Amino acid sequence: MHDKERYYHGESSEQQHKMTDGASNESLLSEDLVDDEGEDDDEFDDNAEETEREDELEETMSKWTNYIHGWQDRWVVLKNGTLSYFKSRHEMQSGCRGSMSLARAVIEVHEFDHLRFDVSINDSVWYLRVKSRDSRQRWIECLESQKAMAEAESTSLQRHGSMVSLHSGASLTSSSSFKVSQT
Repeated sequence: MHDKERYYHGESSEQQHKMTDGASNESLLSEDLVDDEGEDDDEFDDNAEETEREDELEETMSKWTNYIHGWQDRWVVLKNGTLSYFKSRHEMQSGCRGSMSLARAVIEVHEFDHLRFDVSINDSVWYLRVKSRDSRQRWIECLESQKAMAEAESTSLQRHGSMVSLHSGASLTSSSSFKVSQT
């Protein structure tokens, strides 16, 4: 197994810390990985990063697709109250595969799988699985934070009843909008 690198961005993009998962951690990682059987041959991208805001995340994780293809690795981005996913980090320029606003989302941790969490809106459910319990906890905290932000923005953007405009008598009876009838 080759070394996997994970990058974290702190307060500024200049402060990067690199953590390498070496061969000694291979047995720990193998417990948390999903069976690769039946998955795409896409290169596994284990880069994870926090963006400039503390509650914004980007990371490769597994997403349940369907019973034919099962779990597939996807690049997942949490930013500005929206959760989006891409086929891979390198294909972000091609556009996202899906996104959902967190304003009305339900975020649940899985009862038995300690690496999995689900995000749903109405009938749409994303089943997501990360590499570690710490990663899942970080995602849940950031999702909840972003959801609260999205809910606050959603309620503040709702239209309030407008006041009736007051018109002056002259504007109501201008020649262009009022026809004088002659008797």
